[in-house]
Amino acid sequence: MTIALLTSIEWHDLPVAMLAITECGIELVVTPWIETSGAYARCALRIADPESLQLDVNGALSVKDFSDLEVSKFDFTVSQTNRLSGTMGILPGEAGFWTISFVNAIWSFESV
Repeated sequence: MTIALLTSIEWHDLPVAMLAITECGIELVVTPWIETSGAYARCALRIADPESLQLDVNGALSVKDFSDLEVSKFDFTVSQTNRLSGTMGILPGEAGFWTISFVNAIWSFESV
């Protein structure tokens, strides 16, 4: 796995097609606009086995808010052992601001 795809998209105003939080970790499917093809792609970021994971969820949600999620920012680093640490801001429609932070996680990011 390389970091090239992860760094090739802009992690701002990025539509979220799916966000799943399970006992195995986090899966986030985003749909970046690809200028060269003039179409949206579908990419999945999977986070597993982090040393720590913090979720900060604020706001009262409606069904519409769940269908209008977007990544507002994602600051991350990749260690020499290829583990990912980062903090991601999620905007859930008009319902507040969420933060997902994790440290030293196994990760993958690929087109789906």
